[in-house]
Amino acid sequence: MIFPKKIKKHSLKYFLSLGSISIFAFCFFTFYSVFAAPDQELTYHGKLTDTGNVTVPDGNYNFTLTIYDSASSGNCVWTARGNCTTPTSKSITVSKGLFSSSLGESGDNPLDIAFDKNYYLEVKIGSNSPMTPRRKITPTGFALNAHRLNGLTADNYINTSATSQTKSGALTVNGNFTVGSGSPFQINSTGQITAGSWQGTAISAQYGGTGLNTSSATGIPTLSAGTWSVASQLGVAQGGTGTTTQFTPGSIIFAATSGIYDQDNTNFYWDNANNRLGIGTNTPAAMLTLYGVNNKLKFAYDASNYTDLYVNSAGSLIVESSATPTEQAIIIGTGSAQDVSVKMDGFTNDYYAGLDNETGAYMIGNGSVVGTNALVSLLSSG
Repeated sequence: MIFPKKIKKHSLKYFLSLGSISIFAFCFFTFYSVFAAPDQELTYHGKLTDTGNVTVPDGNYNFTLTIYDSASSGNCVWTARGNCTTPTSKSITVSKGLFSSSLGESGDNPLDIAFDKNYYLEVKIGSNSPMTPRRKITPTGFALNAHRLNGLTADNYINTSATSQTKSGALTVNGNFTVGSGSPFQINSTGQITAGSWQGTAISAQYGGTGLNTSSATGIPTLSAGTWSVASQLGVAQGGTGTTTQFTPGSIIFAATSGIYDQDNTNFYWDNANNRLGIGTNTPAAMLTLYGVNNKLKFAYDASNYTDLYVNSAGSLIVESSATPTEQAIIIGTGSAQDVSVKMDGFTNDYYAGLDNETGAYMIGNGSVVGTNALVSLLSSG
């Protein structure tokens, strides 16, 4: 976009001595600034006359033009030719006393002044002393609004070329908000970040982030004392198993060292298809199977009074008791009015040995019902 040219105009009157000729200069200058282009030019017009108001002869005159930031002394901020330390002159044609030259034109130094405060033009012709006083560069009415956009001053706008600036109030963007070229960071109209990165630095936990760059991480995020980390497994303290092992079907899980969950399918196994529990085996043959050399099943009243049942290498059932040799016993019955016996299931015949409740006799007989087919009967009387 090209903004309208802004015009600054100022009238001058100078008296100077050029050789033996006294010169009177009546002049004005106009400031052109085309903001879409890099050039800025201040057009300087004037008329040279002598003290009798007679125009000077036609010809080329050497003008040294310098701009200062003060009406006197101050700092040189620009000179048409040369530099502020050693300014040099430029040749300007005078015809019928009139002359015109653009400050910042081709051959001049670029007129790269911000024009953000008062500036003063100093003119020197030939080897004469600079004209005094310096002339203040003042704007026209339109130029007074050059620092505004839609009537607002620059303080109300974001300067995209500024390295740092502070603005207050809300910023409303209709559409995408893009920072940088090539959309390195972009927020769309719904508030979603659609492009960009955090330049490799993760947002710390105190600002709602994790403090971790997890772009290539695999695992479970955990939080401990305000610090995030990525673990290969979830610890038991956080409700996990504490292991990366995937448990196999039939596993009965137990807490092992340090409370970490573990399994031992060879020695502790549940056959879910047949509802069987195997201890010492993963192929239980019954609802409860104890398998192995150490297959004892202990029944304990306390640490000192117990009985062990186990099967030996011959397949016999062994009963071992902690009782003294004179007191070891297998007690059958509870003292109630009922027959109590041990029955033997044979291939050809069945036998029993037990107490007949009706007669009070101890009998050994054929069959499985105490009191029938008694072969031996012993009464309490002997």
